[in-house]
Amino acid sequence: MKQLKIKLIIILCLLGFIHGYATKVTVQVANYVFTPASVSVTVGDTIVWNWVNGMHTTTSLTIPATAAAWDAMIDNTATTFEYKITVAGTYNYECTPHSFVGMTGTITAVASGLGIIENTTNNSNIKVYPNPINTLAVLNLNTLVYSGKLSFSLYDILGNKVRTIESVTNDRLVINREGLLSGIYFYQLHDAETIIASGKLLVD
Repeated sequence: MKQLKIKLIIILCLLGFIHGYATKVTVQVANYVFTPASVSVTVGDTIVWNWVNGMHTTTSLTIPATAAAWDAMIDNTATTFEYKITVAGTYNYECTPHSFVGMTGTITAVASGLGIIENTTNNSNIKVYPNPINTLAVLNLNTLVYSGKLSFSLYDILGNKVRTIESVTNDRLVINREGLLSGIYFYQLHDAETIIASGKLLVD
């Protein structure tokens, strides 16, 4: 019963903070590769392809049935292209002239109602880097408006708690990726009664 109550509280918090926090995710286009080649986002986010060198395209292949297809040049005359994600699902795309050398990419989008928190209304300037993470991430807490000991909790997208760190007192917190599957997670910094800050964490 206690676990169910916690999950319900998490979902309510997520639904309360989700609206208005769409983000832009940048993909670099250069050297016959998209970097990163795979990104995880939420509906409402925007993918931004930025030209670095060469002459390329970003061209949709298999995408959700109701999503809009795209085909855009990325070169020194068209250095950026933006695509807003409006439908959940998997988007596969390519650079048409260089697909034969494996210049492809994937976007995985989840519905906003599944509960990805971008930031809380307070302490919204907490930074996580790098995000997505491969080995570890650092939470920069030196701007946190709070005095006292906090706990860190990490949840998967289903609301299952997968990690806890007690007595967080430093101005930076290191999160090790070990034991975490690829996907979307969200974290909370909280005391015994109040969520002080929260946000999303992507694991490659």
